[in-house]
Amino acid sequence: MRIFASTVGRNEAERWLGDMLTRCAGVFDGHFFYDDRSDDRTLELARGHGCTAVERPEPEPAFLEHEGRFRQAAWDAFETAMKPDPGDWVFSIDCDELLVFDGRESLRAQCEAARGQSSLTVKIPECFGFDADGQPL
Repeated sequence: MRIFASTVGRNEAERWLGDMLTRCAGVFDGHFFYDDRSDDRTLELARGHGCTAVERPEPEPAFLEHEGRFRQAAWDAFETAMKPDPGDWVFSIDCDELLVFDGRESLRAQCEAARGQSSLTVKIPECFGFDADGQPL
């Protein structure tokens, strides 16, 4: 069983993307990033954090043009790049979600306990920033 993260985004380099990717480092067996043709450093930032990053090809529609087709294209690109097996888990993580929890083994244990289920609600707190002392908000 492998545990993947999957993220889609556009022009996120100057927002929370770097923090999110740093928090995900070492947690997942692979992180896939589907870029909606950013015109900033988003794609390079994702690759620099070890993501398998793919830019939305033309003529696939952008998220704002047709969200359903965009998400299907993102999933197809994920399957091609990451080659998930039955029993693998895929966590969808937004660019502004900062995971704060006790680590990879806790997540792996929750996934193992849910073997055979098609979905899982994981009790992982998330934060959207830190106070001056580094405590999650």
